[in-house]
Amino acid sequence: MSKFYEVPANYMKLLPEVFQGIKEFELLAEIINPYLDELNAILKRYTDNSNVLYADEEGIARWEKILAVSPPIGGTLEDRRNACLAKLRSRGIINLDTLRNVVETYLGVPVDIEMWWDAENLTWKQVREQNGTWKNTKRKRWGDFHKTGEPYVVYIYYRGTSRIPDLSPLYEMLYELIPANLIIKVLYKYQTWGEVNDQYNRWSELKGQSWGAVRLGNRTL
Repeated sequence: MSKFYEVPANYMKLLPEVFQGIKEFELLAEIINPYLDELNAILKRYTDNSNVLYADEEGIARWEKILAVSPPIGGTLEDRRNACLAKLRSRGIINLDTLRNVVETYLGVPVDIEMWWDAENLTWKQVREQNGTWKNTKRKRWGDFHKTGEPYVVYIYYRGTSRIPDLSPLYEMLYELIPANLIIKVLYKYQTWGEVNDQYNRWSELKGQSWGAVRLGNRTL
């Protein structure tokens, strides 16, 4: 349903029935209607700017100032909206799911997150967080629960049509959220041959797929 400020102004509809059909008032309406349309446009702009999703250039600049968000380097208006929305979604308890939600909102693409723990201090709670459910831990060895690598590093892998040249605004936002003993690494990830093998039943199914689509994991029907 359209808001009142999205409907073209009609001054005559605002007047009582007794004034309808009077030439002088109809001429007056022709003069007043453009001014009412300008007023409605201003109301729409201020209403839209109160919502991050619809804010224009001026509105999003105000949101960035309020939220202390650095706009993505060379980012479009939509990129800046996503950055502010990501900051709003970062409030509350921070865990891997929240972190994923924040980064996906900022980047506009799905991401994978891996947390490498200190093997000596790995807890059962962390094992469950890594695997989703206890059922997923079947047929795994203890060594499988800990990946060798830098401890207390959160690896965030993203895919997209191209690598983002400057992620410093995202890093700035993330380091405001996470505990001080953690390190964030955001990395661009291509499709692996193992993932390709899982996605296609036969190698012959790769026919008709572009190398770019296979590399990014974007299968076309």
